Amino acid sequence: MEISQMLKEQRKKYELTQEDLSEKIFVSKKTISNWETGKTTPDIDSLIRLAKLFDLSLDELLLEGSTIVEEMKKKEVAYQAQKISVLGTGLTNALLMIFLFIPGVSDYFYMSDAMYGLLLLIILANGYSFLHHQKEVKQYLGTDLEIKQFTRINFIYAAIPSIFIVIKLLQRFIL
Repeated sequence: MEISQMLKEQRKKYELTQEDLSEKIFVSKKTISNWETGKTTPDIDSLIRLAKLFDLSLDELLLEGSTIVEEMKKKEVAYQAQKISVLGTGLTNALLMIFLFIPGVSDYFYMSDAMYGLLLLIILANGYSFLHHQKEVKQYLGTDLEIKQFTRINFIYAAIPSIFIVIKLLQRFIL
């Protein structure tokens, strides 16, 4: 039996609504719905709370819903890939922004308008690459807190380089 089916059956057995269950294990109603439809799977903290609430062992939850073990492995791989992705594109963008925006660094090199355009395209491509990878990783996030933190990091990562680029372009071409 899949973990999604088991959770739904146990919730109904204990005569709980999705909202009641969500309050008892500290997640949103939407998270419960996603678990029951199989869109996402519970994280380990939620599994422990569910096991206690439904008076089941973790073995019963994990072994009967064997896909959850596989999903947890996928999550771990995704988190490792996320670290590498953030490091690579983040360092590249940081070096490019240092080159473009710190006074004195770019003064040693002549930079044509075409070079500014090329650097801008590189920064945008790195940002797009990062955001695309993050979108792929998002499917492995389970709790609302993980999704909120994930969304906040994505916004910061995309917004900061964009603001710097606009400032530099205004300095270069308008002021």
